[in-house]
Amino acid sequence: MNTRTRTRPSADRRRPADWSLAPRGPASAAGLSGLALAAAAVAGGPALELSAWWPVGATVLGAALTVLTGVELPGRTLGWRLVSWVMGGSWLTWSLLTDLSAPTPWLVLGGITLASGMTYSWADAPRRRLARGGHRPGLLGNVALPVIDIPRRDVPLAQEWVARIARVCKIRVQATQLEHWPSGGGFSLLLRLPQGGTTTEQLAGYAPRLAADADLDDGCGVEVRSAGTRRSVWLDVATVNQLATDLDHHGDYSPRDVNHGITLGRFRNGQAMTVQVRQPRTIVVGTTGSAKTGTLHTATAELGRCFNNVTWHMDLNGGNVSIPWLRPWLDGQVDRPAVDWAAPCREEALLMAHANVQIALERKVAYAALRLEADDDKLPVSAEVPQVTTILDEGHEVLADSIRDPIERAIRAKIEKCARIGRAEAMQYLLSALRSVSGTLSPALLNLMHNRLFMAGGEQKECNYLYSYPKGVRIEDLAGPGSGFVRRFQETEVRAWKAYRMKPRRDIRPASVAISATRPDLDAPSVRAAGDAYATRLERMRWLFATPEEREHLTPPEPIELPDITDDRGKPVIWDPKVTHPPASHAEMEVRPTAPAPMRTADAQPNLRLLQGGITRTWEDPAAIAAKARARRIAQGRAPLPRQMPMAAGTTVTRVEQLPPGPPLPELIARLLALPWDEGRLHSEVMATALEMTEHELAALLKPLGIAPLRNAFNRGGERGRGYALEDVQDAAEAIRRGELEVPPEVADWSAA
Repeated sequence: MNTRTRTRPSADRRRPADWSLAPRGPASAAGLSGLALAAAAVAGGPALELSAWWPVGATVLGAALTVLTGVELPGRTLGWRLVSWVMGGSWLTWSLLTDLSAPTPWLVLGGITLASGMTYSWADAPRRRLARGGHRPGLLGNVALPVIDIPRRDVPLAQEWVARIARVCKIRVQATQLEHWPSGGGFSLLLRLPQGGTTTEQLAGYAPRLAADADLDDGCGVEVRSAGTRRSVWLDVATVNQLATDLDHHGDYSPRDVNHGITLGRFRNGQAMTVQVRQPRTIVVGTTGSAKTGTLHTATAELGRCFNNVTWHMDLNGGNVSIPWLRPWLDGQVDRPAVDWAAPCREEALLMAHANVQIALERKVAYAALRLEADDDKLPVSAEVPQVTTILDEGHEVLADSIRDPIERAIRAKIEKCARIGRAEAMQYLLSALRSVSGTLSPALLNLMHNRLFMAGGEQKECNYLYSYPKGVRIEDLAGPGSGFVRRFQETEVRAWKAYRMKPRRDIRPASVAISATRPDLDAPSVRAAGDAYATRLERMRWLFATPEEREHLTPPEPIELPDITDDRGKPVIWDPKVTHPPASHAEMEVRPTAPAPMRTADAQPNLRLLQGGITRTWEDPAAIAAKARARRIAQGRAPLPRQMPMAAGTTVTRVEQLPPGPPLPELIARLLALPWDEGRLHSEVMATALEMTEHELAALLKPLGIAPLRNAFNRGGERGRGYALEDVQDAAEAIRRGELEVPPEVADWSAA
C-alpha cells in the first residue's frame, strides 16, 4: 500500500523575515505615513529650520500628481487620496509654526493617522469586492476593467456578463460602461473586443445562447450593435418583455423635415426607431394580424407632417389603409385630403405608377439648374418641390414574379423602374407585403429596398430571406402584433422594436385634419408630367371610396385611358370607373372577371391540312405559312402574345398581354411563340422538330435565356414527355424587349434553314 506522509517544512526552507518599510495593509500604511510626517516635521523644524512654505508647495505638487495619475480611479478613492494630502500637508505646515515640544501637534497627528487607516477600506471597497470574487483588483474575467464609468453597484452585473461572454462565446471582452434603460426594462453594456480580429458579427451570432444562459423571459433577448469603432460594441440586454405592451402614438403632428427621417416606434432600450426615407426605400413585411397596416398608418402620419413631402397611397385591398385618412375629406370637414392621391384598385394604381415614372423623368430636366445651384446630385426637397412618397399596401398582387395579369405586371414594372431612377428626383416608395419569400416578393425589387421591417407572425425562413440569413436573429424574441425586427439603411445589425399604435377615431382622424391643413401641394412641373390622371384624381377618389348608395348622388368620373395597355387589335384600353364600381342601382349588372379558360386540344390543331400527293407535293404546309407570318408580326411587336385575359365589366375591349415596344425579337423566340401551344405547354420533341433541330441543340440555345424544361413530364396528344412552358418563353421575350436580358450571339445568329 502506498502512503503519503506530510512533513513540516524545515527551518531552513521557511520564508525569511521582511524588514523592508513597504506597507502590508491599511494599518501599516497609515502608521508609516504618520512616522514620515513626524520625521519631516522634526528635520525641517528644529534641525534645519526650513520655511513653512515648503510643505505647502509639496502638498500642491502631490495633490496634482494624484489627480494626473488617478484618472481611472473611482471617485471615492481619488477623493480620499486628495484629502490625505491636504491633511498631511496642513499638519506639517502647522508643525513648523508651532512648538513641537507640546503634546498637541502629536495628538493631532495621531488622530489624522488613525482616521486615514480607518477610512482606507471604505475608499478602496470596489477593488476589494472584486478581489473577494476571485479576481485581481481592477479585473473582470481576467481582463482589465476601467471602473471609472461603472458605479460600484453595477460592477457585479458587469462582471457577471463579462464572465458569461467568456464562458459561452469563448471571447474575453472588457466592460467599460453600463447604462440602465430609463424604462427599467434592461441595460446596455459597452464592451471592448479583444485584439486578434474578433468582429461584432461573431459576438452577435451568440446572442440567442447568451439569452438562454441568462435564462431571460420569453420576449426578452440580447442584441449586439456597433458603438462607433470595430472593437467597441453595445450589448443590449432586455430583462422585461416590453414588446408585448401597446405603444400609443405620441400625437405630435407638428411640421418636421423629411430629410430627418420618420419615427415608427421604439427600440427595446427606449430609443426612437427612426428610418431615413429621403434616399433609402423601405419595405414592411407582415402577415395578417401582425400590425403591418398599423405601421403604414404611422408612416402616413409621420410622412404627412413633413413640410416637404406629399404622400400617395396605392392600396390594392380596396383602399382599406386609405379610408380612415380620407374620411374627413369625404365628410366635408376639410377642403383637401391628407393623402394627396389614393388608389383602391389596380386600374387607378396603374395610373399612379405611370405618373410616378413620368414625374421622375420630368424632374431630371426641370430641376437640373436647382441641383446645380445646390451643388448636389440629389434634388433638394422643400415645400415648393416636395418629395413624393408612395405607400403600397397589400403588395403581393404586384410584387411577385408569378403574377400574369397584364395590368398588375405593368404596375410592378413601373414600380421597379421608378425605384431605379427616382431616388435622386425624390420619388420614393414604402412597400408592404404579406410574406418575404422569393415566390411572393421579387428578388429584383427586394434588392432595391434599404430599410427592411419584419413584423411578428412570420416564419423564421421569411425573416432569413428578408435579412440574408442574419446571425443571432430569432423570431422567438418577438412578442405578438406590433413587435418586429428592423435593419436600417447603412446598418448591419437587425434589432427588435415596437411599433406605435394609431386608432381611427383617437389618432388617425385628428392627424388627417392636421395634415390636410399643413401638407404641401405637388409642384407645377410634376403636375404637368402626371397629366390628366393626376388632374382628375379627386373625382375618381370620391367615386371609388364612396359606398354604392353614396354613388347614387355623385357625378360619375369620366372614363380614362390606361397607359401601356392595349387590346388584341393594338388599341388602348379605356377604363370606366362607373362600370367597375357601379352605384347601388346598377350593382347587379356588375360582372366580375373570371380566370382564363384553358385552350382546348381541338382549338390548337390547324384548321387546314395539306394532303400530300399530285401537284400539292411541293406546296408548303398552311400551318407553317401561318406560323412564319405570325413570327414576323411578333418579332416586329405588332402581334399580341397567344394568351388572353378577360377584363372586368365596363371595358369595351378585351385585355391581352402585349409585348412592350423595344428591339425586335430573335427569330428563335419569335418562331417559338408562333407554335400552337397546347394549354400553355409543348413537348421538347415537337418544338425541336418544328425548328428543324435536335432537342439537345434546342436546350443549349434556350438555357442562356433562362428557359428551362419543366420538372415533370406531361401528356399531350396521347404521348408523355418532357417539355417547356409558354409563360417562360413569354417572360424571356418581354425581358428582351425591355432590354433587361442580353441575347447571346448563338441565339441572335440562329436562323431557320
